[in-house]
Amino acid sequence: ALMAANDAIDNPDTVAEYMELYPFACGNQDNPEIPGAPPTHGPVIARHWQVLWERLNGNDAFDEPLSGTFYSDSSPYNQVTDSSLPDSWVSFVLPHGLKPSTVNTDTVLVTDESGASHPIKLHVYYGWNSHLVNVKPLEDWEAETDYTVSILPPIADWEDRPMAEEHTFTFSTKEEPAPPVDEGVTEEDVVESPEVVADSVAADSVEEDAVDGDTGKSGEGSSGSGGCTVTNVTTNPPSATVIVLMLLALALLFRRRLHQHG
Repeated sequence: ALMAANDAIDNPDTVAEYMELYPFACGNQDNPEIPGAPPTHGPVIARHWQVLWERLNGNDAFDEPLSGTFYSDSSPYNQVTDSSLPDSWVSFVLPHGLKPSTVNTDTVLVTDESGASHPIKLHVYYGWNSHLVNVKPLEDWEAETDYTVSILPPIADWEDRPMAEEHTFTFSTKEEPAPPVDEGVTEEDVVESPEVVADSVAADSVEEDAVDGDTGKSGEGSSGSGGCTVTNVTTNPPSATVIVLMLLALALLFRRRLHQHG
């Protein structure tokens, strides 16, 4: 997959073809606000690599915390309420592949603020051995409501090992609350802070260099959130995504060297 992708992005005709076929995906591939974009999946992939590393070193516990959760927005808030839309789904990732027959409404529950259960349908993505589960509401989520998803024993992995502990996560159809304001710091303090001024000057310098250099140019059809071009970059990407990309690059380089010396 890595080799095929690398060959594809080196071919201008292939890039142009997919830019036309998938304009939305190409225009938002670096957009952290879009579910499914690499920045939203990078942290979960990085977490799973950590789980695999621990497994190789003898820690194969199934009862580790959830590897990740996904919502229709970039946060657990503002969840889409319309059950007819895929955007209403919420998803979770466990550290082990699951046995689908154990993923049911006895082992996965969604309850509202009063503790009442909400009717759902469960979908083990990719089927057997997958560790990603989509939770689909059968009725609209209620507006202005907090929900809790509970993942319970005896949900089991594909080797029939049951999970011993309950795991939960929450989401909401409410607006995301505003961050608390630190009344001890005034706007004047921030403006006059020499550290802030220095950081601002450094950031301006980086942005000017990016605009003047080739790496700051976006390919035709791409947006400010990133496009399907080799030269397009994102300033200050999430650290987990950087790690993912670096490891992929190292893996690709290693495979190429093996091929050259093979």
